[in-house]
Amino acid sequence: MFQDIMTEHSQTTRDMDIDLGRLCSGDKRSWDAFVEANARVIYWTAASVLRKRNPHASEDAVRDVAQEVFLKLVQHDYRLLRSFDPAKSSLRTWLAVVARSTTMDHLRKEVRATRDLIEAELDEIPAEPEAGDSCPDIPFEALSSRQRMVLRMLYELDMDVRDVAKNLEITEQTVRSIRHQALAKVRAHMLRGEA
Repeated sequence: MFQDIMTEHSQTTRDMDIDLGRLCSGDKRSWDAFVEANARVIYWTAASVLRKRNPHASEDAVRDVAQEVFLKLVQHDYRLLRSFDPAKSSLRTWLAVVARSTTMDHLRKEVRATRDLIEAELDEIPAEPEAGDSCPDIPFEALSSRQRMVLRMLYELDMDVRDVAKNLEITEQTVRSIRHQALAKVRAHMLRGEA
C-alpha cells in the first residue's frame, strides 16, 4: 500500500518536503533530510518516555534509544517505514508512536536483563543453607524456585516489595502473596520440627 501511494501520487509528506519513496529506495539525500527533519521528535519522545520511568536517565541513554528508532526504521529494507500510511496520520505522529514503542521495548529489555542478573546471582546461592547459618532448619528445598527467589530478594538482597515486583514484572500484591505462602511453609516445617 505504501509503495502504491508514494508511486501513484509521487507525493511528499505534508509535514516536510521529503519523498519517502526515494528515501526507501536508498537515496542518501532523502535519508539525511528525513533524519534532520525528524530527529527532534524522535529524541524528544524517547527522552519523555525514558525520563517518566527514570528521571535521572542520561543524555547517552536517550541518544541510544533514538538510535534504536532509526535502526528500526531502516531494518529489513525499510519495512517499518514502508508501512507508514499518510492517510491514517501525519508522519510526525506516526514517528512519535514508533519512538514510544521502541523506548518501551528498550525499558522492558532493561528490566529483563536486571531480572536475569538477579536470578543468576540467586542461582549461585545454595538451596540448602550451609552449616553455621542461623536457620539451618528452613526447608528451602520445599519452597518453589519462585518462592526462594522472592524470599532471597526480600531478605538477603534487602529489596522492598515494589522493587521485587518491578524486577520480576509481577504486581506488588503477587510478591506479598508469594512471600506469605513461602513463610507459611517455613512456619509449618518449623512447627513440625518442634513437635
